Amino acid sequence: YTKRLFRIFNRNLNGFVNLRDFLVTAWSYCPYDASKVAELSFRLLSRRGDVFEHDVSIIDLIDIEEFVRARYDPLQRKKDTTLKKISVSIFSFLDVDGSGGVGFDQFV
Repeated sequence: YTKRLFRIFNRNLNGFVNLRDFLVTAWSYCPYDASKVAELSFRLLSRRGDVFEHDVSIIDLIDIEEFVRARYDPLQRKKDTTLKKISVSIFSFLDVDGSGGVGFDQFV
């Protein structure tokens, strides 16, 4: 998730986060605005979070599987079937319409 956060902060896509990139991005997410916190959370969960479009971006089961592995099994000691069950359970909760993808409005 560090790489994902870096890609979000790397606003001009040059491979560096200069002071301006850092300040502009931090300012846009750090005010006490729940919608901005939700957007940052959504973007971190999504493999494609560095390219966020409010009406188009989605989180899918693979995104949730990557999150579950990073959160619950960073040393990769658990069986994939256990992690898959957890991932499917979380994704089913999020994907209330059963479309196979969770858009930002549905995530919030």
